[in-house]
Amino acid sequence: TRRTLSSILTRQASKHSSSHASRHSLGTTLCNTALALALLAAALAATLLNAGAVSAGSATARPSGITVPEGFQVDEIANVFEWPTAFAFLPDGRILVGEKGGMLKMMVNGTVLAQPVIDLRSQVNDYVDRGFVDVAVDPDFTRNHYLYLFYTYKPVAMPHDSPDKVMGRIERYVLDGNVIRRSSVKIILDDFESTRENHSVDSIRWTPEGYMFVSFGEGAPSLEVTDLAVRAQNIDNLQGKIIRINKEDGTGVPGNPFYDAKNPKSARSRVWSYGLRNPFRFGVHPVTGIPYVGNVGWATYESLYRALPGTNFGWPCVEGILNRPEYQVKPGCKGVNITNVDKAEYDYPHMGNNASITGGDFNFATNFPDSMYGDYFFGDYSIQWLRRAVLDEEGKVVRVEEFAQGMGEPVDIKFGPDGMLYYLSIYSGGLRRISYKNGNHVPDVKLSATPIAGRAPLTVKFSAAGSTDPDKDKITYEWDFGDGAKMKNTSADGEVIHLYTANGQYIVRLTATDARGGKRVAETLITAGDAAPQVAITSPGNGSVYLPGQNVKLAGKASDLLGNTLSPERMSWRVTYHDGSAARVLTETTGATVSFTMPDGATSNNPFVEALFSARSAGGKISATHIDLYLPSEDGYIRTWWLSSGFLYGTLDDDRMPGGEAAYTAKPGDWFMQLVRTDPSSHRVNLANYITPAYKAVAYGFIWVDVLEDRKGLLGMLSDDGIAVWLNGKEIWRNKISRYMPDDTRDIDLPPIELKKGLNALLVKVDQNDGDWAFKVRVLNPDGSIMQDATVKSLAP
Repeated sequence: TRRTLSSILTRQASKHSSSHASRHSLGTTLCNTALALALLAAALAATLLNAGAVSAGSATARPSGITVPEGFQVDEIANVFEWPTAFAFLPDGRILVGEKGGMLKMMVNGTVLAQPVIDLRSQVNDYVDRGFVDVAVDPDFTRNHYLYLFYTYKPVAMPHDSPDKVMGRIERYVLDGNVIRRSSVKIILDDFESTRENHSVDSIRWTPEGYMFVSFGEGAPSLEVTDLAVRAQNIDNLQGKIIRINKEDGTGVPGNPFYDAKNPKSARSRVWSYGLRNPFRFGVHPVTGIPYVGNVGWATYESLYRALPGTNFGWPCVEGILNRPEYQVKPGCKGVNITNVDKAEYDYPHMGNNASITGGDFNFATNFPDSMYGDYFFGDYSIQWLRRAVLDEEGKVVRVEEFAQGMGEPVDIKFGPDGMLYYLSIYSGGLRRISYKNGNHVPDVKLSATPIAGRAPLTVKFSAAGSTDPDKDKITYEWDFGDGAKMKNTSADGEVIHLYTANGQYIVRLTATDARGGKRVAETLITAGDAAPQVAITSPGNGSVYLPGQNVKLAGKASDLLGNTLSPERMSWRVTYHDGSAARVLTETTGATVSFTMPDGATSNNPFVEALFSARSAGGKISATHIDLYLPSEDGYIRTWWLSSGFLYGTLDDDRMPGGEAAYTAKPGDWFMQLVRTDPSSHRVNLANYITPAYKAVAYGFIWVDVLEDRKGLLGMLSDDGIAVWLNGKEIWRNKISRYMPDDTRDIDLPPIELKKGLNALLVKVDQNDGDWAFKVRVLNPDGSIMQDATVKSLAP
């Protein structure tokens, strides 16, 4: 699904300040109106051209207007994202894509899953340059499943688009399956101050040793001469810097150029290089560990820097190859000029146009021609090109050559594990892939292991069955079993057997190498001995609603990695009531089940109950999960829904809705559904907050309505376009009216309903023609009053 012409124009107008009319933040330079209109026109043309594309993303499409060298091709592998800013590859081939507003999404086998990995929109400030800007996968992900999210954090009460001061934050989470475990959050860094809307948090990259490089803009407004920019020259703050830190606690690394052992978390202990305006993206050389930084310029030059330790690139005293007279008079620039700052590897002038460099990645794969091996590929967001820098043996740039034109607006550029070059085009919402038709394609490697856990001595059977080479080349398999033992074979068939004699966790790496040197690595984790349990809350569903005084029963399950159920005394519950200002523990107990009485939240501010379920292994390792439960909203509107992706007009096929719309009931694991709960202050579901709406499209919402006895009533509804509703498999309402949707509590559609005692399946289909994308539903008594004892459940018992 794609944004429409009117939605892009509206978003552009509302999000761009006058000094940023030429681009949607992210390394904003001085504006050029003519180029801005050309960029917008190109984005709109691409949108209209592909307006009918289906959002599943499983089939590739070739974007128009792109020029690449002969033998190369560009495929758009997904175009359903809303202002995508960053992406990352997981070891098993899944792709994470972050959206500026705060959503992190997952691609599996070419399909964008409807359920987000995490939704951070309630805590992300995405004003101009700010937002959710990067996601990083831990180098040891196979063992720890850590993800790092980098964004500008806002207080709960602050609007998401506030220009007020906010803080940059790096948070670490554990990925469980395709979703993040919220309770696993750990703050790694939270002391970068984003004083102004420009040049905020930027990128996370890894050193070969597993340290974290992080980049920050200097936080100064683009069209002003201000002392805020001069902070880039001060190594006692983080503005305008590249820093190198430990991934566990955010402290500086001994060996950093200004490291202070007495205060390892000071700014100077973490600074690696400085004097940068907005090092929005950079790549780290996989051998030398040196960052190659794309620094967004001001009025004259864009620069590519090789950031050796302690380098000062001169901003704002110097820009590119010029001194800046506006800043040379400031005390912070005394003695800093073009004669004594570290020079760029490559500068290119604006030549009267807007420009904005996007740092990229190194080509050390075999898919591209041999002549491009080791080159650094980078882009320009505004001019929409990609270029490649050719390096000498010392890592210096020998020359820069053109590579591709008309690429859209590249905001993140990386080589994938398949040896192809991927990039995000932010306006089109597209993730694109560049491949070389005549090049070598690396093997597609599969790795299986049985069992994956057990007590030592543990015998594990491994297999590479299913591994293939796209070019039909012969594959050699190299096994590293993680305990020091290795072996090599040339057949994917048959089993490889290995015995683990000591308890421990072992990362097994299978490297598949084709006849032309193309390599692909697969990993799996073998646990001999103790491991953290697998836990889940089986009832009720997250987001379910209960009445004050109602007895709530909770059930969970916990097992070891072999599937054996843990004993009840190893499971525990903590149920906490949050009233908006404080927290009160309702009950703590052990066992697989627990019950409590739902409190009366009449005097509270947006109350809810958090149920935390945890389990402990025999060796003391703990896993936990949680759900939130709610009281009915005072206005009666349903705020918890299973919400689908957006689809082109028409009924979904049996793969998504077996038996058709009337028979459908949502359940966990439905890949095209996500569980959402609207903001407590809102009484409607705005689908634009959760999915990328399409022109002439539909989306579905599902929930169970729970009542204590058979009864009649009304369904109070309003949508801005067409709406169809099924209750217990029977269609009870349908219209195709496009209308205004006011921000108040009123119902226009009031079809009569008959509810049965217990759970009633309610399915809503909302049409979008062009414009808004919202609906609201509540359950009423026959006289129109709110049915106070009707509640909602996200899952059937």
